[in-house]
Amino acid sequence: MSVWLYELGGENEVNIGKRRIALAMAIIMIIVTVLAACASLDKGTDKLPEGTVAVVNNTNISIDEFNKMVTLQKLIYEAELGQGILNEVVDGVTFLDYLKQNILEQMVMDEIVIQKSEDRNIEITEDDIEENYQMFLSMLGDDKEFLKILEENGLDEEFIKKVVIAKSLITEFYTNEYLYKLEIGEDEAKQHYEDNIEMYQNEQIHARHILMADRTLAEEVLEKVKNGEDFKSLAMKYGEDETRESGGDLGTFGKGRMAPEFEEPVFKLEKGEVSDIIETRSGYHIVLVEDKNVTEIPFEEIKDQITEEVRAIEFDKHLKGLWEKADIKMSSKL
Repeated sequence: MSVWLYELGGENEVNIGKRRIALAMAIIMIIVTVLAACASLDKGTDKLPEGTVAVVNNTNISIDEFNKMVTLQKLIYEAELGQGILNEVVDGVTFLDYLKQNILEQMVMDEIVIQKSEDRNIEITEDDIEENYQMFLSMLGDDKEFLKILEENGLDEEFIKKVVIAKSLITEFYTNEYLYKLEIGEDEAKQHYEDNIEMYQNEQIHARHILMADRTLAEEVLEKVKNGEDFKSLAMKYGEDETRESGGDLGTFGKGRMAPEFEEPVFKLEKGEVSDIIETRSGYHIVLVEDKNVTEIPFEEIKDQITEEVRAIEFDKHLKGLWEKADIKMSSKL
């Protein structure tokens, strides 16, 4: 049995407000978003002008444009994750239903920002649009079939340019301008650091585990551990992965290296504590934390990062404020 612990993918980073226009992003609508926090359900209504799915400050969002955006997202998800992905059900709601609601909220937020951009005289040129459209084509490369599918679904060059790319660029320009003018003092950044110090700690754990494929056996071994039998010896006897020879030694590791379902309960343990049974793709683990060290990352080392995080938080508050002040009516039947 192999140990599946390492989590694929990059680290989570706060990157709101940074440049996000690239072709892959362009095709999936780079739109400034505020999701559930906007309390969008309070804006829901069925009393809308014919042919519209939402009205934002007296500006209509058409059903046709909404449907095309849904189609675009559907094609992308199905291309990436396979046919049938949109029929998956989470908490009693299909992924397609969730996707539609999310797209509508994105389009409404996008329209709010575009209107604010007009107030600030933010403009884009045909050259800006063409440059990004060419990026889009270059990203497709030899995949002309996907471009054909887009066109067959009404997602032709004009739609991609005038709706997807143009609106994306406006929201990007607005975001960049707002963030550029937003001054975050060192005192404000340091206060955020101190208020959220747990986010800026470097935790290192040295642990051993016993990995078994059978849960019943794992429960029996856990009882032996609780009764005081030597953990290392039990790991050498019952462990079913390559660490058994070293008594289940996993070495020292920090957050972000292990699978979340393993990491979350393990980092809650203190030095000398043993976990309950932890299930992962590899099987059933019993974990002993032999050592644990927590050190704070000095403010000066991550001052720039924290400043950007505070900037992003302030921008998010700004977007929520725009949403709350806007006169929004959205269809509750999608």
